Amino acid sequence: MATLGKLWAGHVYGTNTGNLFLDLESDGPTVSGTLHFMDTQFGIAVYHVTGEFDGRLRLVGIPLQAEPGTELGNLTAEADLTSEGSLRGKWSTSLGSCGTFQAFPHDPGKTDQGSGHSGTVPEQIYSSNITLGSIRLNSAAIDELVQLVRRDFLAGRPVLTYVVRGNEVTKYFEDFKADVDIPQELRYLKLTIQELSRSAKIF
Repeated sequence: MATLGKLWAGHVYGTNTGNLFLDLESDGPTVSGTLHFMDTQFGIAVYHVTGEFDGRLRLVGIPLQAEPGTELGNLTAEADLTSEGSLRGKWSTSLGSCGTFQAFPHDPGKTDQGSGHSGTVPEQIYSSNITLGSIRLNSAAIDELVQLVRRDFLAGRPVLTYVVRGNEVTKYFEDFKADVDIPQELRYLKLTIQELSRSAKIF
C-alpha cells in the first residue's frame, strides 16, 4: 500500500480559492494533523483534521482559527494519491462551500514521496501550446484566461509578453496589471506558465 507523507502544500479551488499547507501524522491507516488555508479573500483559516488513508485520503476538520468576523464550517475532504505522488480531490463544508484541491508532498530530506520517482529531476516534461490566432480580449477576459490556466499549476507564476512601441516586454502577470504605460490596444500577447514538472504556453 502507498504511504502518505507528512507535509503537503497545494492549492484550493471552488467557492473559496487559495493555498493550503497540511501537516499530517499517520498511525497505520489513521491520520490526524493540522490544515492551514490561506483564502485569497478571507485570510487564514486553521483546522484540526482527522481521518484515514487506504490509498484514498478521507478527512474531517474542525475549525481552530479564523480571521475576525469570518465564520468557518466543519470540513470534509476526500482525495486520491495519484501515480505522480500528488493528492487530488474534493472538499466541502457545513456552510455549503465546496470545491476541489491539489496538494504535493513537501517533506524535507525525502527524495521519494510515493510517486515512484527518485531525486528532484522530473522524468518527463509536459507541454501544451495553443495558438489562438487573432481574437479580441478586454482586460477582464485576460484576467479570466490567466486564472483558468494557472489552476493546473502549483507554483508557476503567469508571465505575459507583449509589444510596446516596437519593443517586446515580458512581465509577471501582477506587474502587467499594475503597468500604467500599457497601450489601450495590444496587437500581440503571449501567456506562459512553467514549473518543474509541467509547462504550458498560450500564444
